[in-house]
Amino acid sequence: MDLLVESILSPIYWLAAKALFFLSRSFLIPIFGVPFISAAAVLHFAKPEFKLGRAGYFFAISLFFLLALVSLKLIFVSLLFLPKSNFFPLWVLATYGCLVAMGILLGLASAARAMDAYGHRTYWFLGFIPIANLALLIKRPQEPKGLDFQRLAGNTLLIVIGILLIGTVKLQMEFLQRGVVVIVGNG
Repeated sequence: MDLLVESILSPIYWLAAKALFFLSRSFLIPIFGVPFISAAAVLHFAKPEFKLGRAGYFFAISLFFLLALVSLKLIFVSLLFLPKSNFFPLWVLATYGCLVAMGILLGLASAARAMDAYGHRTYWFLGFIPIANLALLIKRPQEPKGLDFQRLAGNTLLIVIGILLIGTVKLQMEFLQRGVVVIVGNG
């Protein structure tokens, strides 16, 4: 009972509870909004000028999905320990931290691919739209480069690794849906 009263009166717990309420009631805003805003902020201040080819962009998207799955699993596994501890504000912070990291990764990859495909970063936001991101993936580069054996081998390797990452994500999602969670603990 004392923990309940202390948690209600503590401002950190109050802020964490408000953040969780925000997450549970309007999940679309944090799930899509936080990564989008973090990517917009990074791209506004950093203004990256590097370019990323189609194979590299495919690999980055695969890495994004893997990061999203790993962070999702870590967040849900940590929920098992929340009732026994008072680390709830850290859980909320970790949730938003994962969303920000995913947004930065996808934003930088989308901006670099837009630089290669269109010559400017204006269309970086297409990476956040599920079907429209195919425009970034399919669009040919503005300045085509010669395809020698080394470039072909590198692109093929990136695509194969990306397909393996997507396969790993699919397999892990099936484990999550079946409720298979392995927790390594002290006993």
